[in-house]
Amino acid sequence: MAQRKSFKSAIDKTNLNEKRGIKSLVSTPPSEKDAQPPQVVKQEEEVPKDLRQTFVIREDYLEKLKDYVHMIRVTEDSYYTQKDAMHEALDMLFESAGEIKPRPDKLKEREQERAQRIRRGRAG
Repeated sequence: MAQRKSFKSAIDKTNLNEKRGIKSLVSTPPSEKDAQPPQVVKQEEEVPKDLRQTFVIREDYLEKLKDYVHMIRVTEDSYYTQKDAMHEALDMLFESAGEIKPRPDKLKEREQERAQRIRRGRAG
């Protein structure tokens, strides 16, 4: 019959300050956790975040968009979405438009205030 091994003696050989069993083997001792804060690597360019926006679109445009997305899914990319198609269309529009000047800050503030009023109205 094989001799049973003592795991307690194996833990004693680890030179850990706290003998808390398995948990002490996989967790970092408190002194090491506080020693160095994690380094944050700042990216030069942030990836634009996606936002949800509601648009009114003509029915025939929506049908063509859905047909186009279906065609791409069947022939090229099974994961292609309406969002992907809209991004491509907007990229083409912005390329053909040339330089687009930003809206005045005052107008952006009014748009944000209006959006907040609409959100409050829906919540109430």
